[in-house]
Amino acid sequence: MVLRKKKSGVTLIELMVAMVVIIIAVLGATMYRYGSVTDARRADIQMCAGRVALLVMEEWKVAAGSYTFDLADDISLNSVFAGGSDDITISEKSGDYWPVSLTGGKDSYYYVKIGWEDDIDDDGSDDDGIRRLDVQVAWKLSAVSGVPNTADWARAVKLSSYVRVY
Repeated sequence: MVLRKKKSGVTLIELMVAMVVIIIAVLGATMYRYGSVTDARRADIQMCAGRVALLVMEEWKVAAGSYTFDLADDISLNSVFAGGSDDITISEKSGDYWPVSLTGGKDSYYYVKIGWEDDIDDDGSDDDGIRRLDVQVAWKLSAVSGVPNTADWARAVKLSSYVRVY
């Protein structure tokens, strides 16, 4: 009786299967990291939009909700982004919104829209002098400027507040 020794080793098929499993694991980890970076960037853009909206609302309230409030003339966004390396530009009103751009380390383009409504009582009079102020800040997901579309305004940061008008 002849005893045969078992040959140990890895076949080519086993090696190929192992390589496929490793490649899938590496690609999965890479895509997870890419997704995390993308989500962090979107969160940063949304936080900046919230800060812009809050600053515009506060400045407009200081102006007592004036009909003549002009974002390009009456506000300085540099105070809200103090310490950053971004350059902030507020362009002249284009249609019903003001384009705001942050350039520097990261380019972001925002669009600010303001509106108001005087609080009318049931009897049709405005004797209490309350005005509702609305501020919307939209942004584009891509780092290019352009005209905001319906989807941009759908995800906008929206703030409302009330001010007494004398």
